[in-house]
Formats: sequence, C-alpha cells, structure tokens
Amino acid sequence: MAHLLADFTGRFRGCSYKRATFVLCTGNVMMALFMLHAILAPICSDSSPPQRAHGVLSDGLTVAPTKEEWQRIEDSNRLRLKLLPTLLIERVNEIRLETEEEIERTEALNLEKLNVAAKLAERLRELKLGNSQSTLQDDEQIAAYLGVSADDLQLGSQQNAGLEDDTIPGREIPPECHAEVHTDYGGAAVRWGLTHHVGSAADCCQACLDHAKNATAEEKKCNIWVYCPSEGGCHSPDKYTHENHECWLKQADEPVLNFKDHYSEEYRQQHPAAPSVVPWISGVVS
Repeated sequence: MAHLLADFTGRFRGCSYKRATFVLCTGNVMMALFMLHAILAPICSDSSPPQRAHGVLSDGLTVAPTKEEWQRIEDSNRLRLKLLPTLLIERVNEIRLETEEEIERTEALNLEKLNVAAKLAERLRELKLGNSQSTLQDDEQIAAYLGVSADDLQLGSQQNAGLEDDTIPGREIPPECHAEVHTDYGGAAVRWGLTHHVGSAADCCQACLDHAKNATAEEKKCNIWVYCPSEGGCHSPDKYTHENHECWLKQADEPVLNFKDHYSEEYRQQHPAAPSVVPWISGVVS
C-alpha cells in the first residue's frame, strides 16, 4: 500500500500545474460547447423554412412556383428562342426540300431521255435500212421532245442521208468555179435561190460567172455561188425551206464561211433539226 501511494505521488509530482490547468480549461470549453449545441439545435430546426427541390417540399408536398419564378422561366424561354438561328434552320429545310424535288425531277428527266434516245436510235436504224415502218406518231413524239416539228425532224434525217459522200452530182465543175463540198459561204444575195433553181452545181457556178459578166457598173457582181445538191433539201438557220437545186448567187469583197464540213454540237443543240454534215456546195470565183 505504501508502495502504491509513493508511486502515485511520484506521478502526480511529475505533472506540472501548467499542464493540469490546460487540461481542465479544455474540458470546460468542450462541456460549454456541448451544452450550447443542445440548447440551440431545437430552435434552429423549428425556425428553418421548408426546403424546395424542383417545386417539392422536404415533406413530399408539391407547391406551385411563385409569380416571380414563373416570370424568370418565361424570360428564360423567350431568350432561348430568340437565340435560336430560326432563319438558318428554315433555309436549311427549304434547301433540303428543293434538293429532294430536284433529284426527283432529274431522275424523271433522265428516264424520259433514255426512252427518247432509244426511239431515236431505232428511228436512225430504220432510216439507214430504208425501212418505212416507223409511224408518224413516233416522229411527232420525238420532234415534240426536241422542240421541232415532225416535218423538220424528217427533213433533217433526209438531209443526213448520203452527205458523207463527197461526190458532186451532175456534170463536171470547171476548175475556175473552185467548188467546195459541205461548204456554205455568206454574202449579199444578188440572186435569190428560193426562185432560182438549176440542174447542177456546175450550172450554178456558170450562172454566177454569167451574172458577173453581164452586170452593170451600178450592180454588184456575183463572186460566190451556193448550191443545194441534196434531194431532201438543205438546212439553213433562216425561216425558209430550202429545196434541192437551189442556186444562190452572192457577192462579198471578203468572202466569209457560214459553215464548213460539220455543224458544231453547240449549233445542233440550238437547231435540233440540223443535220450533222453541211449539205451545201459553194465556190468563190474571181
């Protein structure tokens, strides 16, 4: 017993008064805070307003937004709509619809062109073989698609026949006529071919030479002759129908070619009834 008392007394003496005071004060402060919390906790719990979460109270009851909250919601919606690229969205939708319609029209047009191309190919085969079984209705449908009359289409087909042949029908043409096949020279007409028909290109050239020889000083002298050797007539961009044996007498100080050898693809697109080969025979005489 004496030993234990001596041990406790030694430990107590090892603890200073300063440390003992600190421990005692710390305990008092903690006790005071605990008591203060116990007193204030019920008051704070009773006085706090119910908490809202998306229009729902903490006790589970639903409440409607206040007038100010509704106003903020409406202002937010208006601002969001105002910031939307409305015009751009509308234009994109319009372009999408236009593109779909254009695709449909293109597909329909391509199908129509394929059908017409097949008919044209069959028509050309019939013409090449001299087959007359094609109907007038087919010609009218093809001509309507090309924007010409059926007569013009048939005339163009006839003018194409045999034009690749460079043989000049009729009697031999003198060298001074300078004849050029598949050629159409321009110039001022001194004799209209619509009312001037001759038997051959040589006769047309001779008519030009005679006109130049017999012309008065006040008259223009012929130095260009243009002849139509095709039995189906000859194409020209004017409004007249030019028949076989037409002989045009013209004058030009500097002769200029209207057409030579073949009509261009661009020209034939503008004049669907035109043949591929220039049907006229022309010459420039001195």
